[in-house]
Amino acid sequence: MADSARPGRISSAEELWALMAENERQRKESEAYLKALFEETRQQMKETDRKISNLGSRLGELMERLTAPGILKKFTDLGYRFERVAPHYQLYSGSGELMSEIDLWLEDGDLALAVEVKTKLTTGDVDDHRRRMEKLRRYADGKGGRRRLTGPWPEGSFRRK
Repeated sequence: MADSARPGRISSAEELWALMAENERQRKESEAYLKALFEETRQQMKETDRKISNLGSRLGELMERLTAPGILKKFTDLGYRFERVAPHYQLYSGSGELMSEIDLWLEDGDLALAVEVKTKLTTGDVDDHRRRMEKLRRYADGKGGRRRLTGPWPEGSFRRK
């Protein structure tokens, strides 16, 4: 059997060019497939990130709902009598601008208690809540408010100066 008749051997330049063309076609096909697969994976990861983010928000909402009755009971046991309990409290300015969002807002006339519920509390969370309370105090002062605003920490109150 001659070498050119053996399987796997290229017998002419035309056959070589045909093989090279087929190789290029397969390469482009593979490249397109991988590009599509990469895009599909990117979209799936983006959707997974969105779902995880939503899950975190849902976990926070669940924790707020689970802890609110206990928080109210604890402050009632400490002698507070709140007339108004508002979960997910939102305070708007006179112009309709959202001033603040509070997880749990408790009022008893001259006292308002703003509670933030966190599954993992950080120093930054406490600092953010203090700034939120200071902003609320400035807003209330501008409206002539005399209510004592507080958060659940030992020294607690942001009183009118």
